[in-house]
Amino acid sequence: MKNKKLSFLLVLVLLFLINDKVIPQVVHSQHRTPIARIQQRTKKLHKICSLPSNEINNLLKQDSIEVKAGDYPFRFGKNIDVDIDFIKESTLDIKGDTSFYTYEINSPSAFSINLIFDQFGLNNNSSLYIYNSEGDFVYGPVTSVNNASNGIFWTDIIKGDHIVIELIELNNNNKKNQLHISSVIHGYKDIFAIPNNYGDSYSCNIDIACSQGNDWRVEGNAVAMLILANGTRLCSGSLINNTANDFKSYLLTAFHCLDIGATNCSLTDAEKSAPNNWLFRLHYESPTCGGVEGTDYITINGASFRAAYQPTDFALLELMTTPIFATYSGWQRNSSAASSGVGIHHPVGDVKKISFDNHTLTYASQIYWSDGCTTPANTHWQVGFDEGTTEGGSSGSPILNPNHRIVGQLHGGYPGCPPVTKYYGRFDKSWTGGGTNTTRLSNWIDPTSSGVTYLNTKYSISSTISGSFVICLGYSSSYTVNNVPSNSTIFWENSSNLTRISAQSSNPCTFSSTANGLGWIRVKIRNNTDNSFVTLPQYPIWVGKFDATVVTGQAAVCPDELYTYIAKVPGGHSSSYNYDWTYPGNWIWQAEMENWIRLKTPKYNPQYGTVRVAITNACGTAGPSGITVYPGYNCGGYYMAFPNPGSNYVDIDVNPKMSTSMEEIYNNDISLSLYNKMGTVVLNSNVESLPYRIDTSVLPNGEYVVKIITRKKGGTEKDQRIESLKITVNH
Repeated sequence: MKNKKLSFLLVLVLLFLINDKVIPQVVHSQHRTPIARIQQRTKKLHKICSLPSNEINNLLKQDSIEVKAGDYPFRFGKNIDVDIDFIKESTLDIKGDTSFYTYEINSPSAFSINLIFDQFGLNNNSSLYIYNSEGDFVYGPVTSVNNASNGIFWTDIIKGDHIVIELIELNNNNKKNQLHISSVIHGYKDIFAIPNNYGDSYSCNIDIACSQGNDWRVEGNAVAMLILANGTRLCSGSLINNTANDFKSYLLTAFHCLDIGATNCSLTDAEKSAPNNWLFRLHYESPTCGGVEGTDYITINGASFRAAYQPTDFALLELMTTPIFATYSGWQRNSSAASSGVGIHHPVGDVKKISFDNHTLTYASQIYWSDGCTTPANTHWQVGFDEGTTEGGSSGSPILNPNHRIVGQLHGGYPGCPPVTKYYGRFDKSWTGGGTNTTRLSNWIDPTSSGVTYLNTKYSISSTISGSFVICLGYSSSYTVNNVPSNSTIFWENSSNLTRISAQSSNPCTFSSTANGLGWIRVKIRNNTDNSFVTLPQYPIWVGKFDATVVTGQAAVCPDELYTYIAKVPGGHSSSYNYDWTYPGNWIWQAEMENWIRLKTPKYNPQYGTVRVAITNACGTAGPSGITVYPGYNCGGYYMAFPNPGSNYVDIDVNPKMSTSMEEIYNNDISLSLYNKMGTVVLNSNVESLPYRIDTSVLPNGEYVVKIITRKKGGTEKDQRIESLKITVNH
């Protein structure tokens, strides 16, 4: 049995080493079997790295001050200096032409361990894995393509206080591996903690996998967790699109995530070069709402500094490696405030979260930050979250407007759950920044000098979903992902009123319907080489007859005017739908096309009524829905009101703009009614002469409607004209 396992291992190694697709990313998975366990290795503890409890207590006290300040990157670990020559000190086991080096490190009571190699060079026939002693957390493979030009390599965070480092080397390469570990980071905070089982962020945080995040999954794929400050602190950031649409891996984050050493509101050369060694974790999210920890994220080592500007707290980096599949967020640089905001971020190292401000963002005044820095007035957006929040580790994460475009990145704010205030550096101010290439966004994000004020989110593949928008209840329909890239796998997701019938990853894939109403399907396309993926926009599906149609158009109408009414069908108009319109009997049909109708009101007497539509789709005809229409105010008719607003009186007289003689007016019977905002009649009167004065001295302040009926003497209702004027009483 042992020999069979070893043969399987060697096949895996050879397949990996001869693969002609170079992968620069490192994959984390909880579904791999640790390689050394296949060998049934003999355990040997090589290194114990302890962090005294009193030092941990001091760190926690400092951290509590930082949390209250609200503008420090989240710290989770402490560096322990070591001097480990991996090749020389590890246990060597040779099987045939393959050498297996293992080295075990224990940091008692640590919640996690990550490492810094200050000398790192792998030959082409080697791969490195790191995993915890339980075998449920595997990091790797790390290969020669991960060799950095500066010879430094940071690992991702490994769960647990006991890790195994394993190097597999084919003995047919003259180049020696060089691996030296200079730091072990003892994780004294549990970023995998209960009660959430995968993170210790506030309970009011919302997983992006929850229903609230459905419309934001595409932009969420662009958000990354950043490991910085010698592997001890965390921030967030977002990949961002540029006008060349060349998928250059620019990442927007926060200035203060770089300004960590001697915080002085400016960046030294060392601080600008620090991102060369940072680690960027993409796709770290729970697969379900409130579910388990994300298991298939990828990490990328190293980025280059491009620009930063302290007054708006932005920093722009460029990743040294581009994922095969990636999403780049759109942006908007208008100075007007967004009508709402959505934040996507990684609080305290947790899986990806989403937060919502349902109100218009506001301009922030001058802010004095606890680190001694000041940001001028109007350089930040003030955001008040109604759902979700942000925490340490969220710094640098994007705030997006309703058009799904970045308008700023997180600087900081007050701690706690909603209602809570946060501050985001303004993207439009960062655009010009300090006026130089290294202090502004414009020359990097608009390299074509297009001058555009916004750019939409873009992903690096051209796949789309096609299929029917409507499924009748109890029936099924197939859907296809078009232009699926080679060497990739698709994963289907769906709403609760749909059931997938086909096997997962089938293309086409068939879904059946289980309940009426709006549903959706969604597709994640994962690259089989580097584990990167994109999520296609949610594809809406309506089950059954339409019961959520909305008719839009003018409700308050004037005489002898044209009005267009539109049926807002779920999912949009289709030529296969039939529209049956009804409208007030004295209105005149003018034109009709697709999902709209144009009508003309009568010349003298537009009455109260309803414009309705009944829509038939493949599942049948739904009951009609519509909009109530009524005579409008101040239509420019026979009459006018003045003064308006009025205090003691308001006069009603003939509109001088109308070519109507007084004689013509007096050949009519005129009556007048006055209504308050509750619809109660406060005055009824026949008008004997004009102007007619309404005594408003006894009326409360507020708005009123004057309804004037003009009818030919001796005529009927068909001969009358109704006109309404709005007046305001203001004492």
